[in-house]
Amino acid sequence: MHDLYVDAAMPGTSRISKLIRERDDLPDTVSHEMVGKLLHGEALPRWEKLLCVVQQLCDMAVSRPVAEEERGRFHALWLAAERGRQRRPKAVAAAKPYTLLMLGVRDFSGLPLRPEVGDVAITVRRRKPEEGRYGQISSISLNGRLNFRGGLGRRAWPHTVRRLAKVGDADHDELPTRAREEVAVEDRHPERVTNRELALLDKWKVPRRSSLADYRALHEALDSATEERPMQVVLENHPALLANVITGNHGVWVGPQVRLGDQYVSDFLIASQTSAGLRWHLVELECPPARLTNAGNQRESPTLRHAI
Repeated sequence: MHDLYVDAAMPGTSRISKLIRERDDLPDTVSHEMVGKLLHGEALPRWEKLLCVVQQLCDMAVSRPVAEEERGRFHALWLAAERGRQRRPKAVAAAKPYTLLMLGVRDFSGLPLRPEVGDVAITVRRRKPEEGRYGQISSISLNGRLNFRGGLGRRAWPHTVRRLAKVGDADHDELPTRAREEVAVEDRHPERVTNRELALLDKWKVPRRSSLADYRALHEALDSATEERPMQVVLENHPALLANVITGNHGVWVGPQVRLGDQYVSDFLIASQTSAGLRWHLVELECPPARLTNAGNQRESPTLRHAI
């Protein structure tokens, strides 16, 4: 049904309903609500209503499929779905058609579809059906809808799935990375974080402002340190000193010795949250006696260039 709908240039449900109502060669009329439910797999109506939608989409399709063949194909699929529903217990029979699919009834395209959590589904994009959309399944709703990791309302109906990459398939290890990249591209507000994501930073949160004891420890280290390490130790023991120089009305987190990839380690990584979102700050320490500028030309010193 979805393929036929795409071939018809994805017309609006109200337009499909209106065109069916204006015809006198069809056995029934179909409301736009029922058309929408049919296209989303949320209803299994009487055959007469399904026939009307199939016939109208055939007439609107660009490829001009043979209407008689399409009617026969959809009638066979409708019979299979109807018989499967009648054989199920009442609680199952009342479920949406794609819930039946999840319970073992063959899907409407004739291909077995048994998605599981962790599988990567390649689905049809609504506005660009020629392109695939990648999503790793995080859960499956009771109505059969596939929910993808990454939030942002990413989900799909089983009938839009072109391919499932199962755990253990040769390319399964590569596809989750592509799915995460798509989530990052689609996120219009990457600065926003969820409470669940913030909870991962709890061990670094600085709950208070700097105290007199913090400042004394800093002054002692500055007076005696001849290398970088003593400054690292005192700031790790008194993280409020770093948190105090960053604006974070909704919280500040200070993490020491944070690895960035395989080659770099930041002395400190500071996260600050304001109404504009979460901001990250990298801190690189150098030896306190080192100069920031050259004595002669007052340009940046090698130490400063190395830190930057």
